[in-house]
Amino acid sequence: HHWWGDWVTCTTAEEMWINEGLASYSERLFLEWVYGYADYMTEMRTNHYDVLHLAHINDNGYYSLNAVPVQYTYGDHSYNKGSDVMHTLRGYLGDANFFTALKAVQTQFGGGNVSSIEFMQAMNTVSGVDVTDFFNAWIFQPGFANFSVSNFTVTPSSGNYNVQIVVDQKLKGGADYHNNVPLQITFMDANWNEQTEQIVLSSSYQVFNFTLPINPIFVGVNLNEKINDATTAMDETITSTGTLLWNYANVRFGIDAIVDSAFVRIEHNWVYSDVVGVPDDIQISMERYWNVHGVDLDNITGTLRFEFNGKTVSSGYRDNA
Repeated sequence: HHWWGDWVTCTTAEEMWINEGLASYSERLFLEWVYGYADYMTEMRTNHYDVLHLAHINDNGYYSLNAVPVQYTYGDHSYNKGSDVMHTLRGYLGDANFFTALKAVQTQFGGGNVSSIEFMQAMNTVSGVDVTDFFNAWIFQPGFANFSVSNFTVTPSSGNYNVQIVVDQKLKGGADYHNNVPLQITFMDANWNEQTEQIVLSSSYQVFNFTLPINPIFVGVNLNEKINDATTAMDETITSTGTLLWNYANVRFGIDAIVDSAFVRIEHNWVYSDVVGVPDDIQISMERYWNVHGVDLDNITGTLRFEFNGKTVSSGYRDNA
């Protein structure tokens, strides 16, 4: 709180994310500075999961961070989601612009109060930084967006490959689609050669075209986890048998046999799926679905168990309605 809450203080109690969210995020920055980025990300993932899972339960609703009801001033939104979205802002801007912009807020409002709008305007005065779309999406409206690659096609072309992908955006607890979201796309071919590209997403779905030197059989979005969207995913190169408890993705992965190795990614999407032709006796969740993909999945024999608990206890609240 030396910097956030003491030196720079929120103007109203409804904007307590400026005090508590940034102070909580500063704790994670301390971990990164002292122990390294891996420890920072471990803590960020734990917090991100808790926000997606329970913030709207514990605070009795989804709220814009600049307008949290007074009775929840010191709730999950102010502390945990406030910290969570700061990681995403860092992903939008990159480290240099992110820390420069935060210092600009400190310089302008040190020893006084700042509102969410003034916070945004101060960051926008820094050359090369415009955070308006970020604030509109992550601060001034409730909920989260979810980003996924719904399909892709590959066409050989003069020794290269023309790849077309469709990226979908869904909303969890929000009303408006996010605009100008920077995302990393990862491609991998059958020989595990990898290439990454950058996109900017600005609609409910968007088509992107690339010309690549590799023929991808796997396409993933946000594998670098720079954007804390409504997804908790895990991936790993599997080389041996055993049981993996991928709690972050709510998956228990039992590997009975494996030939050589396989790359596996499992995404727990905290939003509804796109489904058609569902039998009448099947009910589809409107709050989550899982996606399993990777490279050389045929090398694995085993089982996947998707952990689900709808009870109204701290470990539950999944589709409890």
